[in-house]
Amino acid sequence: MAHSRAIAPCLICSVGTGPIVTSGRSQQGNFTVSLPFCHRKLSASKLKPSGYPTQLENIGHHIRKRRMDLNLLQREVAVILGVDKATIENWEYGRTSPNLRARPAVLRFLGYDPRPPCKTVGERLHHHREGLGLSLDEAAKVICVGPSTVARWEHRADQRQNHISIPRIAAFLGRNLFSPPESTAELVRQARLLLGLTQRDLGLRLGVCQDTVCRCEPGK
Repeated sequence: MAHSRAIAPCLICSVGTGPIVTSGRSQQGNFTVSLPFCHRKLSASKLKPSGYPTQLENIGHHIRKRRMDLNLLQREVAVILGVDKATIENWEYGRTSPNLRARPAVLRFLGYDPRPPCKTVGERLHHHREGLGLSLDEAAKVICVGPSTVARWEHRADQRQNHISIPRIAAFLGRNLFSPPESTAELVRQARLLLGLTQRDLGLRLGVCQDTVCRCEPGK
């Protein structure tokens, strides 16, 4: 017993009852079984459920992955998104995609936007409009322009966005459309466009001619 107490700090002990042999005699009583400590931690990846998407090729795959990560049934997700179970199944298997009205709820459910990053101001306008579930007509009313104008802005190259489109798109998105300027000339141009001014308008405000403003902007 003295030996057992000496090594006890290095052992895991479990206590039970059973016969104890002492001096050739068997006695019933408590006994201690000592096992060596094991500090090795075993770990393994949790098995993914059947049908778990390994590649996210469309929005339906994102929905199915999110559903399975949350351990939800299709009918439970249908209730969350305000659609029926068949709709969820069609989305997950790529038969259909969420329509415009369903987009906001889907994006909230995912917690992120699975669409590719926007490369132009027009694409950002398009993504933001769809993320709000707004049609061209509805977005046009918010921006106070015609639907055809919104459509043109969505497909317009950045170089063609002007003092009319830039401030309105920025107000609709609720943020600055430009990256931090790398030069004073770029700062002048960004400020003018966000203020909705032509070069002539800015020149009048600053008390200089239009040519002076033109020379101050990039590429002049």
